[in-house]
Amino acid sequence: MVQGQDGVRLIYPSTTGGEFWFINIGNLHNDPRFIPSHVLDGDEEIGFKAFGQFVSMWAKTSTGFTSGIVPSNIDHGQLA
Repeated sequence: MVQGQDGVRLIYPSTTGGEFWFINIGNLHNDPRFIPSHVLDGDEEIGFKAFGQFVSMWAKTSTGFTSGIVPSNIDHGQLA
């Protein structure tokens, strides 16, 4: 297995020449590609908590993302 920048083993390493994103936990709130649905509380030592009934986190691609561009009824098995 390949190790990531933070020393964590990657189950599925990036494709050679492919896009790779690494979240900087020490500067979490200034990452333009990381979008939490709620305010995160905490730090890199104790971890983070998100408060809310439905919590999600997004990581944008380097070229951006347009919500709704992929139909919701798409057959992901066929895409694979």
